[in-house]
Amino acid sequence: MNYLGLALVFFGVFFLAYSEMTKNKVNMYNKKIIQRSLIKEEQFLKIQRVLMIVNSIGMILFGFIVLLYNLRDLYVVAYPFLFHMINYSIIPISRRK
Repeated sequence: MNYLGLALVFFGVFFLAYSEMTKNKVNMYNKKIIQRSLIKEEQFLKIQRVLMIVNSIGMILFGFIVLLYNLRDLYVVAYPFLFHMINYSIIPISRRK
């Protein structure tokens, strides 16, 4: 059994629960963005919530892929890069709206 894939699934479920609990709060890494941009906080929270759900579902799916195909550790370590790229995609999305 691949424990790293199981950990990704666990953290994905945890992050999905976290996104539901904090749906009305701005995350720590997004506070500077909302101060600099001209977007309304309500729109920003909607965008942030959608991206958090996409991130958690992506983490769960990637964990299942790692479990099914028994991928190496390098592929598991690559997901945090994708995770942060999804989080930082909130900047151009919020500027566009």
